[in-house]
Amino acid sequence: MKKKVLSILTPSPAKRLSFFFMTDVLALAATLYLSFQLRFDFAMDAERWRVFLYALPFFIVAKLFVFGSFRVYRMTWRYVGLEDMLR
Repeated sequence: MKKKVLSILTPSPAKRLSFFFMTDVLALAATLYLSFQLRFDFAMDAERWRVFLYALPFFIVAKLFVFGSFRVYRMTWRYVGLEDMLR
């Protein structure tokens, strides 16, 4: 049992890719949601929700396409520091 738990926690390229992929999807959904809320003064009606839900998959696919074409997920993040992240 202990060995199985440790294998789940052991880093691998597939786990790393999955983590960054899901983090990007969640971050994009949150930023799009917040931008809609700010634009409509935190009072979105049913029509705005429908537009949000229609636009969300498009933005996710577009962002992941751009990240994939620039090979962002293949970068070595080991040498990236706080200064690089702020830039």
